[in-house]
Amino acid sequence: MPILKQGSELKPTSYRPVSLTSIPCKILERTIADNIIKHLITNKVFAKEHHGFLKGKSCTANLEEFLDTLTSALLYAIPIDVLYTDFQKAFDRVSHIKLCNKVYASGIVGMPLKWIKSLLSNRKKQVGNGKMQGKLG
Repeated sequence: MPILKQGSELKPTSYRPVSLTSIPCKILERTIADNIIKHLITNKVFAKEHHGFLKGKSCTANLEEFLDTLTSALLYAIPIDVLYTDFQKAFDRVSHIKLCNKVYASGIVGMPLKWIKSLLSNRKKQVGNGKMQGKLG
């Protein structure tokens, strides 16, 4: 099911694919994700500044922490550099092999690692709008 991002409605590249996943698969994915996050929190894999995918943390909380740091630096005349980046299509560019190696290095092994590898391997996606189809990739 394609969702228009921006650009021409006639171009398949203007659409973001939305996966239509079965309810049992969604439940399994959520269970696996919850257990992985619990493992990463328990083993202190996340930096304290990390906000993505964590309960009680948000973009707003991250921005508030940043503004507190910036305000303190300005108040005490401490030089501070700020760099903003936009990782457009970042997940599309991540090497699945390196990602799985990183997952393994964080202590996730056995069946959860096999599930992650399976979810990342041999997957294809295609976006269409009824008139045009993007290439299968």
